[in-house]
Parts: sequence; structure tokens; C-alpha cells
Amino acid sequence: MKKENNMEKKKKINVKKIVKIVIISIIAAVAVFAIVIMAILYKRSHTYIPSAIPSTEKAFVKKMDLKETVDITGYVSGKDTYNLQSDVTDATITKLNAKVGDTVKKGDVLAVIDDSAVEDEIYKTTKEMEAATKKNSLSSEANNRNYETTSKNADISIERAEDELQKSEKDYKENTEKQKAAKKDQKKFEKKYEFAKKDVEKLQASIKKLNEEGRNYERTLTSLQRQQETAASTVSSKETALAEAKEKLDASEDKFEENPTLKSQLTANVNTASDELTTAKNTLNSINKQIEETQDALSENKYALEDAQNKLSELQKKEGDYKAKAESKKTEKNTYLESANNCKNEIEKNREAVDDAKREGEKAIDDSEDAVKSGKIDASTSNIGFKLQLKKLKRQKKSAVITAPCDGIVTSVTAREGDTYKGDTLISVQDNSEYKISSSVDQFEVGKLDKGMKVVVSSETLGEKTIDGKLT
Repeated sequence: MKKENNMEKKKKINVKKIVKIVIISIIAAVAVFAIVIMAILYKRSHTYIPSAIPSTEKAFVKKMDLKETVDITGYVSGKDTYNLQSDVTDATITKLNAKVGDTVKKGDVLAVIDDSAVEDEIYKTTKEMEAATKKNSLSSEANNRNYETTSKNADISIERAEDELQKSEKDYKENTEKQKAAKKDQKKFEKKYEFAKKDVEKLQASIKKLNEEGRNYERTLTSLQRQQETAASTVSSKETALAEAKEKLDASEDKFEENPTLKSQLTANVNTASDELTTAKNTLNSINKQIEETQDALSENKYALEDAQNKLSELQKKEGDYKAKAESKKTEKNTYLESANNCKNEIEKNREAVDDAKREGEKAIDDSEDAVKSGKIDASTSNIGFKLQLKKLKRQKKSAVITAPCDGIVTSVTAREGDTYKGDTLISVQDNSEYKISSSVDQFEVGKLDKGMKVVVSSETLGEKTIDGKLT
């Protein structure tokens, strides 16, 4: 069970509780009497009284106590609040005997949580402890046997260490020689790779140039083909013009006698059209020749480009092969170098192992005796952890039954019977043996209060009754 003091947490009651703080002041009867007398004398001094008619006035003074009260509203809370929970978690709540508002007695069983899992753990831990005890016993017997054989194994260990030393020295020599050979081959292939790389770069520049020339030829060919279309159109129009001129000349033959000049003009037109047609045909033929030459040059460019690309592929393959071989030899070299270094370390290690084996042979008996003693100590102490675990589990099992820590009232229940308990506060119980009222006082009223003053508590639930208290 866990107790949590919630003195600072207030539970606000549903009905308004008015706390009347009665402060008893000093008796002031004499002061009242003096005030009354002064008032009478003042009145007489300001009132006209005929001399012929004497008169008197009387005043009665009553002795009483003067009281001053301060009314405030506060919150009622119990002495302590206990938040109850269990160490058993993720288990079913099998019984829940409390609900909010119940009055309970100290020791009452409020809830029960299924502890079968804890019981299983207790059984398991007990069996593990028994197994550990048996294991320690077997270990002790093994230590005794080891004590008997240690001295025999010492000679064998020395012999093996010397064999390993000789082997590591031989391996170191072989790996050093292989590392030197691999380094030489690496440099050879690196040099070939550099030459191949330069050849590739040169050929790539040539291919770039051929590609540019090919694009120029294609652009030139496109331009010539457009010119060819224009020239062919011109030839066609000139042929039409020549035919029209001849037709016109033939049609005007009967007019030549009347108009000799007409024949000369029409003949000149035919000659001009013929000359223009010849010029257009010559231009078209020239363009056709240029197209043919450009196509031949483009074909040669493509063949040269294809040949260069094939050569580039071969060179790049060689370049890649040389680079791969250089990397392979570099890796091989580093592997042999690493192996040689490892062998060197092994040599030192094996030398130390030989020395250690000799020293261990001398101290073998002492070590074996220490092992026997250590085994006995382990056997006597190994169960401590299991015992502590069993103690913890039994404490958990006990906490599966939640009981009331005091007489009081149940103020909170966070789950229902059958729910899975997760480890939070399950039930809260408020100690109702004593109560206190907490409130805030206006700053103008604080000066009227002192510790220890009498307090009268009233509430709608109390009716006309009141409860006496003390200001703390």
C-alpha cells in the first residue's frame, strides 16, 4: 500500500458552508456611558429652558459586550487521503468491494487483483534457484578435475605456443614477399591505365569533332535541299514561260508582214526565256552536284564516326581492364600488407604466449586451487539474487490484496471488477477522524484575525446546529 498525503488538495462540498469567526473584544460599558452623558449635556447647552419652569432629563445606560465577526466561505477536507495501488500490474481485478461514498474500517479488503502470474514467477524463480544450486555443485566438481589436469596441460600449451610462433614467422615472410610483388604489378597496371586514359581522351575529342562536322553537313544538306526545291520550281516556271513565248511567236506569224517589228520583239522574248531557262537548269544542276558531294561527305563522316566509336569502346574496355587490374593489385597488396602486419603482431603475441605458457605452468596449481575456492564461494552466494527476487515477488503477491489503511470514506474508484489493472491509483480513501476548513480572507479583514481565535462553523447540512473550532 502507498500513502500519499493530500493535505493541500481540498474537496469542495456541494452545499455552501459559511464559516463564522467570532472575535470577542473588550467590554466597553464605561465608554458607552460616557458617550451618552456627553450627548445629554450638549443638548442641554443648546436648548432654551424658561427660568420659571425647572426641568430634568434622565438617560439609562445598559452594560453589554461589543462583538465583531468576520464571515468567510471555505472548503472542508479530511485529515489525510490515501491513494491505494498494487505492485501487481497488467492483471485482472477479480474483486472490488468498494465504491465512492462507502465508509470503511481499517483492514477491510477493498479489492483483490489476480496474482496467478506472480505465483507462476515465484514457482519459476524457485526452480531456477534449485537449478543454479545444482549447476554450482557440478561446477565445483569440474574445478576439482581441472586442478588435477592443469599441470599436464601446461606442457602441451607451451608446445602449441612454440608451433604457432614458428608458423607466424613463416607466414610473415611469405606475405611480405607477396605484398612486394603485388605492389610492382599495381604500378605496372596504373601506368598502362594512364596511357589508355590519354588515348581515350584524344579519341573522345576526335569523336566530338566528327559529330560537329556531321551536324554541319546535315545543316548544309538541309539548306541545299531547300535551294533545290526553289531551283526546280524556277526551272518549271521558266519552261512554262518559254513555251508561252514560242506559242505567242507562232500565233503571230500572219502579222509579221504588216508589223516586222513584232516578229523581232517576239523572237527576242523567246530567246530571253530560253536563256533564263538555261540559267535556271544550270543553277539546279549545280545545287544537285553540291547535294551529292555533301551526302558523300556526310556518309564518310558517319563511317569515320562509327570507326572512332568502335575504337573508343575498345580503348575504354582496355582502360577499364587496366584500372580494375590496378585496383585488384592494390587490394591484393593491401591484403598481403595487412596479413604481414597481422603476422608480425602474431609473432609478438606468440612469443608472449610462449612466455606466458611457461609462467602459467609454474602457477597452474595455485590457479587451480583458487578456482576451487572461488567455486565454493560462488556456490554459497549465487542464490542471493534468487532470494531477493523471491522476496520481491512475495511482496507483490501480498500487494494483490488491497486493504483500507485507516477508518474513512472512499472518495475515488478508478476501475471496475473485471478490468485489467495497469498500476495507477485504484482506490482513494480519506481519513475522516478529523476535518479542517481552508479559506481565503479579504485583505481588509486579515488584521482582525489572530491564531487561536474561536471559530464557529455553520452549514446548510447542519441546519441550526454549529460546530466550534479554533483558528490555526
